[in-house]
Amino acid sequence: MLACPACLVAVPDGDAPPAPDPDGGRGSLLLHQILLGCRYLVQQRVIHRDLKLGNLLLNEKMELKIGDFGLATRIGFEGERKKTLCGTPNYIAPEILSKKGHSFEVDVWSIGCILFTLLVGHPPFETPTLKETYVRIKRNEYHVPSGVSAAARNLIRRMLQPEPQQRPNIDAILQDEFLTCGTLSPHPAACLLAR
Repeated sequence: MLACPACLVAVPDGDAPPAPDPDGGRGSLLLHQILLGCRYLVQQRVIHRDLKLGNLLLNEKMELKIGDFGLATRIGFEGERKKTLCGTPNYIAPEILSKKGHSFEVDVWSIGCILFTLLVGHPPFETPTLKETYVRIKRNEYHVPSGVSAAARNLIRRMLQPEPQQRPNIDAILQDEFLTCGTLSPHPAACLLAR
């Protein structure tokens, strides 16, 4: 049984779609924990390459853990680019699809897709078919609803830049207004509601 990141209660298979969170309260708490985990991965020179909601686990203390390292790889030297086509379609970066070579920036892209999904309720490039999804990713076609905060919209746009070199790194995201404009409580208000 997994804890659902949207409602922060246990769900049978971990497959419940997240409820929209346009103000970003739950999103910023979870994003912060994802980023801390990914900062550690970067320090270990590891690219996860399959970051998605299904690979994020919450324990009873609401601590997030990153799971499923089956597609992860280690960068052996500065500037090395991997060329394996891998990842989950709704979260895959355009440079993986184009086979131009990829590095840590693909995880930033996936985290941007995760943040969008947490705030809006569905992945940014989701379509009925795999082919259409890949076309939207390659064209960078997505729409952030106006109800999402300006700080969240700006961060999503920065993380979903089609050119990997234009995406912020993990440390820059940790300093972004979306994460620094408020206080991150250990548990969002949604956890405190009686069920």
